[in-house]
Amino acid sequence: MGAVDGTQDTYDHLRQAAGAQGLTVTAHAPAQDVDTITVTKATADKYHLASIGDLKAVAHRLTLGAPTPTQTRDYGLPALKRVYGVVFRQFVPLAPTRTITQNALRNGTVDAADIFSTAPSIRRYGFVSLKDPKHIFPAENIVPLFRRDVLTQPMADACDAVSAKLTTATLTELNSQVADGAAPAAVATRWLTTTGLVR
Repeated sequence: MGAVDGTQDTYDHLRQAAGAQGLTVTAHAPAQDVDTITVTKATADKYHLASIGDLKAVAHRLTLGAPTPTQTRDYGLPALKRVYGVVFRQFVPLAPTRTITQNALRNGTVDAADIFSTAPSIRRYGFVSLKDPKHIFPAENIVPLFRRDVLTQPMADACDAVSAKLTTATLTELNSQVADGAAPAAVATRWLTTTGLVR
């Protein structure tokens, strides 16, 4: 990840803020659990949607479902209009739970929805998360956070090794396994073993 998508700037601000509170961070992972504008495959195919900008010509026909604050947040409706020229026909406020949002998208209550990039429902239901090339959504990389007086160098080295291998695709797969009923500890152990991080 590079500064072009805001990752480094966000990380630097976090490190400074953490330091002021007696906390510290290790290296961030490439993995992000970031907001996405997501549609069903049928909608993506019908309107030839691959990125958020593709919505500009058709959003006036569509409804967007998301938590209420999305209407006013800088990276919500204001950014969609300002950066991409996208204005939806209707905004449908949804409680900020993955189940409610994915069900609203599946049953047609909304045509597009704000879903986090690692949500298991994206793979499970074949949803299409639209690319955000202008990066209106802030970077949300996975970052280990510690009290400064607790973190040791071996702990930092171990965290850095894990972070280096943790991609968004990997995190999505691990989340999917847990959502399907696997024990989180077993999923984590299996991944650490297969990546060679533990023996």
